[in-house]
Amino acid sequence: KLTKGLKNGTIKASSIESIRIVEKDGLIYTLDNRRLRAFQDAGIEIPYVKVTPFPSDQLWKFTTKNQGISVEFRKKP
Repeated sequence: KLTKGLKNGTIKASSIESIRIVEKDGLIYTLDNRRLRAFQDAGIEIPYVKVTPFPSDQLWKFTTKNQGISVEFRKKP
């Protein structure tokens, strides 16, 4: 729905919360995979903000075994 709205202009990128990025072990990750994917699929510049310090309540998102090369969408525990 978000991707479609971004593509056809019914949703403005400026009305969507910026993608939060963090640095962990020298690599950059996003905390907002779904919005990131929507912006990528819509071909629109991705608004982002770097979050520091690392938000400890988001550690559950970091179960990557390949440094985020692939993602698995799941629900928050």
